[in-house]
Amino acid sequence: LNQAHPPQPTDFHPHHSSLRPRYVEEFSVSNLLGISSSGAYVTPKTSSILPSITNRMLMDIARDKGMVVEERPLPWEELKTFKEVGACGTATVVAPIQSITDGTTRHEFGGFEQLNILRDSLQAVQHGEAEDKWGWMAEVAC
Repeated sequence: LNQAHPPQPTDFHPHHSSLRPRYVEEFSVSNLLGISSSGAYVTPKTSSILPSITNRMLMDIARDKGMVVEERPLPWEELKTFKEVGACGTATVVAPIQSITDGTTRHEFGGFEQLNILRDSLQAVQHGEAEDKWGWMAEVAC
């Protein structure tokens, strides 16, 4: 998949856990990730959503770049304090989330420096422009 243009920031509504309503789990069709106020890569860990290969790859790249990676329950109150928030999946890799609306309150995020670096790094491996240190890519002969 080769994107003509990087995803543009957008406004999203996260899904709260039905079992633990104070926690955020995912966006409607993609995994949620964020860069916390301390600079850590944080993504919700829960048994109610499918694991994401794309999220796993982004976590590996983040670790390789020296970032702390945390997979854990993510309280809604904490998410509102993040510097950057993104949705990740196969088609978008990482789409920056500009804001999240909670009722009538809009929480804005910005910058997207770290998310853009992670997305560009993953796409460089996918396109054969960077070394695949992790063994993700396989050549397929037709």
